[in-house]
Amino acid sequence: MATSTPIFSDRQIVTLYLERNEQAISESDRKYGRYLLTVAQNILSSKPDSEECKNDTYLRAWNAIPPEQPSDLKKYLSVIIRRLALDRYRTMRRDKRVPSEASLSFEELKDCIPASDHQTKELAGLLNSFISALPPRRQFLFLGRYYFAHSLEHLAKLQGCSLSTVNKELAAARKDLRTLLEQEGYTV
Repeated sequence: MATSTPIFSDRQIVTLYLERNEQAISESDRKYGRYLLTVAQNILSSKPDSEECKNDTYLRAWNAIPPEQPSDLKKYLSVIIRRLALDRYRTMRRDKRVPSEASLSFEELKDCIPASDHQTKELAGLLNSFISALPPRRQFLFLGRYYFAHSLEHLAKLQGCSLSTVNKELAAARKDLRTLLEQEGYTV
C-alpha cells in the first residue's frame, strides 16, 4: 500500500527557499500549482500562457526569497502570478489577442474606475475600504469577478444563486463604487 508524501507547510517551503534548496519550487507547485494556474487562466484564458506565468511566479519567488520571508505563501504567490498575468493580458490586448472573460470583467469596471492614476495609493486605499465594507456575498462576487476574473456563471454556481442575482449584485456594487469615487472627487 503506497503512502502519500505529506504536504509541506508554508513555513517549511519558505525555509527551503531561504536555504536555496530547489525543492522549494517543486513543493510550492505541489501545494499551490493548480490554484495558481486557475488564477492566471481566469485572466488569460490560455493554458500555455498561464503555465508560463506560473513558472515565472516560481522564478520571481526564488529571486525574492531571501530577503523576503512571506508568512502566507499562497497569498504571496497569488499576488505575483496575478501581476504577471495582468502584464501578459495588457500585452495581448495591445496585440489584439484579448481573452474573453478577463476583458469582459475589466470592461464592466471601466465606468467606475478613474482614467487617471496619478493618485494611485489613495485610490487603492479607497477601493480596499469599499471592498471591506461590502456585505459578504457581494464582496465575494466583486472579488471573484474583478480580481480573479471568474465568469458570471461560475460565480452563480459557487454562490448557489441565479445568474440574474449575480448581475444585480455586481451592478449594485459598481453603482456604489462609482458614487463613492465621485463623492471623493474622482472623475469617472
